[in-house]
Amino acid sequence: MSTERVKGTVPISVGTALALEALPNAPMHRFHTFLINLRVIVRNARQAYDQYTPTTSELFQACKEDIVGLAEFIAAMKLKTDLDIKFYYPSYKGLPRLFPMAKLKGMGKEGTKEREFAVLDKSVIDKLLPEFGKNINHVDSVVPQFAGQALILTAHPVDLVTTDSYARLNLLESHTGAIKNYTLFYTKLTGSDKITNIPMNKLTIQIFGDNSMSFYSQSIAVKNEIRQLADAAHWSTASTPQMVARSIRSLNNSPEKDILLKMI
Repeated sequence: MSTERVKGTVPISVGTALALEALPNAPMHRFHTFLINLRVIVRNARQAYDQYTPTTSELFQACKEDIVGLAEFIAAMKLKTDLDIKFYYPSYKGLPRLFPMAKLKGMGKEGTKEREFAVLDKSVIDKLLPEFGKNINHVDSVVPQFAGQALILTAHPVDLVTTDSYARLNLLESHTGAIKNYTLFYTKLTGSDKITNIPMNKLTIQIFGDNSMSFYSQSIAVKNEIRQLADAAHWSTASTPQMVARSIRSLNNSPEKDILLKMI
């Protein structure tokens, strides 16, 4: 079993490296801000150890290298426009308040790998925050405010729906380096290949789930209600939250409608 971390051409953890390696061919002049969720840096670094769980100090060291390496890579690109790099750490403590009807995911059951990873990641983040000090924006559940169009590197789809500025966000995917605007955010919903006319927003992330990153999906009955409504109201992945809300208010009164109205 190798205890080596797998790196990319950019000499940092492979998941983050592959995202960055796509940027020299991207229209970088369009972007003013680069938002980076500290949690994705830690996750990508941990996953870069193949079949081996690093210690807290190994993972901390790897994340430090990745943060510095990312900043150095962007600087070396010599962009013609200023790109404001904003690392942020969301606590997500406010999710139960923001989504009272949602089936939110916890840290995993005691004794599971999932729980072990959650505890490890948290211990590393607790060391990274004082290390980088003011260079990391502390937020609850909403990404920091940003200017212009933004690239965002995150593993948490909830980051894409809690901000009113979602239409100015462009998701940079780890591993693939694909850049997706808000009309493609739906690909982060569970079972997205079957719901290609449903936009991702505060409501739909609670209904369909986000592949169990923060949200589990609702019952088949509630999901089917939304799918039928989407067909009848001619939704597309570009439909705004306001349009979706109007569609729900137009439904006949039912217990499902009451639930949906509380989720908007």
